[in-house]
Amino acid sequence: MSSIKQRDHLLQDLIKEAKTYPKGWKATIGTDPFHHSQDYYVYHPRVGLYALKEFEKNPYRREGVGGKIARKLDDDIDDMLAQSKGKFGIIQGDFPLILKHLKQGHSPHHILQQGLQGHDMGIRVPLQGHASTDASTFTTLRQAMKEKQKKLDTSFQDLLDKDGMTSSYG
Repeated sequence: MSSIKQRDHLLQDLIKEAKTYPKGWKATIGTDPFHHSQDYYVYHPRVGLYALKEFEKNPYRREGVGGKIARKLDDDIDDMLAQSKGKFGIIQGDFPLILKHLKQGHSPHHILQQGLQGHDMGIRVPLQGHASTDASTFTTLRQAMKEKQKKLDTSFQDLLDKDGMTSSYG
C-alpha cells in the first residue's frame, strides 16, 4: 500500500489522476463492518485502486484517511464494478460563484447540471464515473483487499481515537 494520506490530500490525488484519465472510473461504496466509516473504493484500470475511509465529524466537516491499495484488480472484480447502476463524482464548489449565478436567476439544478457537463458555474466535477452500492460488490472487494487495507484501517482507528470518537461519555 502506498502511504496513508488525509482525506483531502487523497481527493486531490484522485482529481490529479482524473485530469490524465477523465473516463473509465468505477467505484463501490459501503460502510465498514463496525459502522464507523463510510468506505469508498475508487478504481481506474490505468491508475489502480484507491481506498478512502471517512466519517462525518460534524455537519460541516468530514474527516478520513486513504491511499492507493492496488495497481490492478482481478478481472472478476473489475467485471463486478462494471455492472454498476449509479454514478459517483468528486464535487468542488465555489460558493461566491454559485451565489452570483443564483442571483442571475439560474436554478440550483441548472448550475449542477452545467457542472456535470464540464461548465463551471460554481460547481465542478473533476472526477466522475459509475458506482455500485451493491453490498455484495463492496463486500467482495473489501475481502479481496483485506490484507492490503490493514494499515489504512489502523490509521483510521487512530484518527477516531485522536478525535475522541471512540471514547465513552463519563
